[in-house]
Formats: sequence, C-alpha cells, structure tokens
Amino acid sequence: MPGATATLWNDGVTTAQRTVTSPGTYSVQVSVGDCEFTDTVVVGLVPLPYLELGADRTLCSGTNDVLHAFADAGTTVVWDDGTIGTDRTIHGPGLYYATVSNTCGGAIDSVLVVSEECPDGIYLPNAFTPNHDDMNDNFAPVYDPRVWSLEFVVFDRWGQALFNGTSGASWSADEVPSGIYVVQVKAQLLAEPTQRRELLGHVALVR
Repeated sequence: MPGATATLWNDGVTTAQRTVTSPGTYSVQVSVGDCEFTDTVVVGLVPLPYLELGADRTLCSGTNDVLHAFADAGTTVVWDDGTIGTDRTIHGPGLYYATVSNTCGGAIDSVLVVSEECPDGIYLPNAFTPNHDDMNDNFAPVYDPRVWSLEFVVFDRWGQALFNGTSGASWSADEVPSGIYVVQVKAQLLAEPTQRRELLGHVALVR
C-alpha cells in the first residue's frame, strides 16, 4: 500500500510482498500514519493433475479394444489422435498416449499395445463331475473372451432348458442327476459382430 509505514502478517512476516508455499488463511495489518487497515486472503491448494492409462496390454489380431484413462474429475483427457474423453477405441497395436492439464500444470501417460495371435476356436468339454471337490465341478464352453462373446443353453433329453448362460458363466448342475445333456452355443465375433457361429454338442454329467 502506498505510504505504508508498517506491515504485519498474522504469522509475523513484516514485508509488504511475500511468497507462500502452503494453503491457508493469511491476514495482514498495514499502518499508514495513524491509520490501520486489515485484509484477509484465503489460499487454496490445487493439486497437479492425475492421469493413469493402466498397464501395457495385448490385442488379438483383427480385434478392437477400448482404452480407458483414469483422471481427476473436471479435467479433460486429450489423446494423441485428438480424441477427447476418457475412453478411446483402438483397432491395432501401437503406443498410445494422453494428456490432461489444469492451472498448476499437466500430466501425460502412455500405454503400449502389442498384437497377439489369439485362438479363435470354441471347445465344448464332453464331461464334468459336480461333486464339489474343486476339480472339474462346473461346465462352460472354452474360448478366448477377447475374440468371442457367446451365450449357451443346456437342455435335458426332453428338450427342457435347464440353464442359460452368457460369456463368463458356468453351469454348476445343482440337483441335476447324472446323464447326457445337450448344449447349444451361439457365439459372436467381437471384432466383426456380423460374424456368428453356432455349435451343438453333448456333455456327460457324472456324479
């Protein structure tokens, strides 16, 4: 303040200008002759932006994947191809990176995606033993979930549906007697949803 003869901050600093390194409430008393003036300023803390793209990963050849960026709420994620938003669909291997920024600075992270030849077969086990010994207790189609999305139905000998499952599900066959059961599978290729595959097989339930 022009003409100030004394300056006193609440923490004992006596300079008119000062540098602060931590958030808090700062008040100052300034004397100009016989007059005194006071004022207060609150300094908040704005952290550096956070960005995480996750671990490097593999991508099955000919398939797509979605990269997800974990970032602070209120920040805008910008990918190297100009895509804006936390999610980005990729169609092949490569080094992908994204950036975020705020008033205090910026952050950048990258993720390496490597191509891999993934098995495209779907196999139906021919038997299982649901006796709760943690060995071959459940039935489920065997496939690579990075390649296929599927649903399957298990029927008894009279054509009654006993179980309906989707990707990741398995049939525990609780309270179902030993016997031969029919399995129908409908699968969809993730990279090309118009490409579908249907399988019909049998599985032996042995108790």
